Amino acid sequence: MVRKNRQGQSTLEYMLYISVIVVASVALAWIAFGVRFGDGFDDMSKDVETVFSNAQAPGSSNTR
Repeated sequence: MVRKNRQGQSTLEYMLYISVIVVASVALAWIAFGVRFGDGFDDMSKDVETVFSNAQAPGSSNTR
């Protein structure tokens, strides 16, 4: 009798389920809130760029 190694497969399946739920939630919010959601997303991405550009310390050899 051959046993199949399924260790880790269920974790991957749960992560895939969660990712589908997250994508569906974002799509639903985009449809429901429209332009306001899109503007908020653009503002958030600009904030992230600002934080990453400010996080680099001179001489740290940690370029981003």
